[in-house]
Amino acid sequence: IMNRDNIILIFRILLGATFIFSGIVKLDSIYQFEQTIFKAGVTDWSLIPWLSRFVIGIEIFLGICFFHKEGLKKFTIPATFAMLI
Repeated sequence: IMNRDNIILIFRILLGATFIFSGIVKLDSIYQFEQTIFKAGVTDWSLIPWLSRFVIGIEIFLGICFFHKEGLKKFTIPATFAMLI
């Protein structure tokens, strides 16, 4: 039988793996990701290469953070919500 701690652990691993996978996939097609940022009107072309790599790096970093239990409630979850917004 699955207890609450095991379910939370599985959820953290799946969520972390999803963030890491998403970041790696964006690295593979970074030009398309840059175009998406440009079409959203976030900034002009001079800052998009920096912004896109920063967002991808933060996404992979947050994915790794989900594998660590320390700081999950104080840093990882709030930072993830802030990034998603």
